[in-house]
Amino acid sequence: MELTTSSRTQHQSTIDSLLAELDERRRQIYRLQAAGVQRAGMRGLKRDLQAVRDQLRDAVADAI
Repeated sequence: MELTTSSRTQHQSTIDSLLAELDERRRQIYRLQAAGVQRAGMRGLKRDLQAVRDQLRDAVADAI
């Protein structure tokens, strides 16, 4: 897939926003773990984190 300048910029923006979202969700999980939240209480958050990872994987695979 050949990227034009505008599509490359859009792709980079998408990747950057997904990476930022991953970082924020990961930090949230760490904060909750430090506060003593049980693992079962974070099940949904971890599922959401995995969904963002999957989106990032797909976005990176689209550029290859």
